[in-house]
Amino acid sequence: MKKLSVTRKGAIGSANMKLSITLSIVCLSFCGTQALPAAEDISKTPLVLKVPGTEQVQVTKNVIYKEAGSEKLVADIYYPPALKPGERIPVVVFVIGYANSVFPVQIKEWRIYTDWARLAAASGFAGVLYNTTAPAADILDLLSYLRQNAASLKIDENRIALWACSANVLTALTVLAGERKEFIKGAVLYYGLTLTPDQKLRDTVTTLNKQVNFSMAGIDAIKNWHPDLPYFIVRAGKDLAEFKQTLDYFVAAALANNVPLTLINYAAGRHAFDVYDDNDQSREIIRATMEFLKFNLFPPKGEK
Repeated sequence: MKKLSVTRKGAIGSANMKLSITLSIVCLSFCGTQALPAAEDISKTPLVLKVPGTEQVQVTKNVIYKEAGSEKLVADIYYPPALKPGERIPVVVFVIGYANSVFPVQIKEWRIYTDWARLAAASGFAGVLYNTTAPAADILDLLSYLRQNAASLKIDENRIALWACSANVLTALTVLAGERKEFIKGAVLYYGLTLTPDQKLRDTVTTLNKQVNFSMAGIDAIKNWHPDLPYFIVRAGKDLAEFKQTLDYFVAAALANNVPLTLINYAAGRHAFDVYDDNDQSREIIRATMEFLKFNLFPPKGEK
């Protein structure tokens, strides 16, 4: 795969133009020869599944979870439409593996992410989006903040799941495949670029990183399989070859280590099928994802 370059005469004065060019590189690099909508629409394209209650979700914006120098890092927390007094709800954190500086529009504002957070909230969870300058460090600090402030945030600090897609999966794995964190009850990985504890395909990941600047910080922490941490993985059959290569190896290694794993091979699915493949199969996969999260995050019936 050739390294992409974009040249343009004169200064680019528009943030939209910058976003279009940057996302064109991301799209072409990660989606290969797939037929996709215009690159400038990537940050605006909605999730293909709509469910009742998403418009009534309550959003608490710009909760400061960390101060990095002069910059305040913030999270947006999406809550179900109506919480009962004293209720503490499970959390789904949508992991971001790109620093704020990579895109003109922060990923936490992209429609795919805000729609997923709304879907999580409408399903009874707190959906958490955030910005980041150092993805591997910031996800740990965000989790620490959420747990330390669980009561005021109305969340259950012991029932958290991570959701990640594409190259953001690497940052999620620095947490999931690091030292076991008992409060993490499950992980959802969509069309992910992955590494296993043996780091076998690290060179493949490094080559892709030279084309698109996703975070590789902290990947040395990916060194453990945890037999009590369930994964829900969706493989896009029409994805870029390198993505499928790393994901196929990850799944095989997980099974060899008897890790609890639900795998959906979406044979006709493209990278980012959840926004680009508007059909019943995509919607059913998203519904199955939410059922996985409910099964692993909500207490068994009769327990609190």
